[in-house]
Amino acid sequence: MSPRFFVGLAMAAYALGALVSFVSVGRQKRPSIALQLALAATGVLAQTIGLSIHCAISETHYFTSSMEILWLLAWSVGVNYVVILSAWRIAGLGALVLPLNVVILAASLLAQYPGAAPLSGVDRHPLYAPHVLMAFLGYGFFLTACAIGILYLRAEWLLKHKVFGAVLRGMPSLERLDRTAARCIWAGFAFFTLALLQGGYLAHVFQVSSWFLHPKMLAAEITWLVFLVSMVGRLTGHVIGRLAAQTVLVGAVLVGLTIVLGHPLQPDANGADPPEVQERARP
Repeated sequence: MSPRFFVGLAMAAYALGALVSFVSVGRQKRPSIALQLALAATGVLAQTIGLSIHCAISETHYFTSSMEILWLLAWSVGVNYVVILSAWRIAGLGALVLPLNVVILAASLLAQYPGAAPLSGVDRHPLYAPHVLMAFLGYGFFLTACAIGILYLRAEWLLKHKVFGAVLRGMPSLERLDRTAARCIWAGFAFFTLALLQGGYLAHVFQVSSWFLHPKMLAAEITWLVFLVSMVGRLTGHVIGRLAAQTVLVGAVLVGLTIVLGHPLQPDANGADPPEVQERARP
């Protein structure tokens, strides 16, 4: 079976999980959290198998093509969702996270399959794969925190306008949402900081000039600062409640921009490294 088969299986599991989550928010008799967790875990497992098969049968770069990036992003978001659902039982979160994963995987199926390609100088470095993995785990936690922030703003609006219906009764308390978002931000910040440090070291090893001024790196640095401000603001009591949720939304937009701009050491359209990297990689 091909990796795309497991991507399709993951899409189906995520879509069913999203449906169950929608029902749990809109009705008083909520389906079991265990069902939502099982469907999300099935999607993550299917993606893990698909990614493993892809890595085993190809010699492509480590997740630098559009298809591979989308696969890894959806996997990271799925893993984070399973962890959060297991630990903090936020049922309505799946109504936002799981449809996002379906859209990401659907977009990946439209992308061209990269096929086999030899490893380049950057890809051979032992820190490159951990760098990519740390970055995407950070992205996943940040995007999940964004989804929690949206739930927070929605619940706050319902309370402010005294709309005490089934939707509000099916949502966690504002305090619980805020605490969970904070934990996601802390975890994402730790992974993202490691990714930035590894990326900076790789750029130093291959003597990439002005790497910190690359558009993607600028977006990543601003993203890092936004979430740092969010964390410090929470600790000092200056960024709380609605402002904290809005800050996370800004950070999520920057995460999307960072992903779109691509990796600073990403090969060009023909699969070649930047000239300075090619020069350093020569024996």
